[in-house]
Amino acid sequence: MGIPLREMNTMRVLVIEDNPDIRETLREVLEMCGHQVQVAEDGTRGIEVTCQAKPDVALIDIGLPEMDGIQFLDLVHSYVRWQKIPVIILSGADDAVLDRARKRGVQDLFRKGSFQLSDFLAAVNRAAETNRADG
Repeated sequence: MGIPLREMNTMRVLVIEDNPDIRETLREVLEMCGHQVQVAEDGTRGIEVTCQAKPDVALIDIGLPEMDGIQFLDLVHSYVRWQKIPVIILSGADDAVLDRARKRGVQDLFRKGSFQLSDFLAAVNRAAETNRADG
């Protein structure tokens, strides 16, 4: 199945990933799809970016330095204005950690190295549409 380039509506996407290769690959792919992408290398910087411009969707890793993905989720969900930002997890964390993320209401979850890019991009689009529908 091909990558649905330019198929999605333009949206603001925040990518929080400490691995620079993965972070830049996600940025490039999402920009090829026509999205505005901001990146952060850890949860602390992710909060700063979220304050500057509310993203339509956040893609985060769990195992981050400074503030990990779970802490980011907890903080984002503690502010009313950010509660409806859909969060998609892209992580290599173990099942116990991923279960903690699921319990915090993530929109979707992908294990690094074992997903189809087309499925991932479709999940990004669904998350943003959910966010827009919720207002």
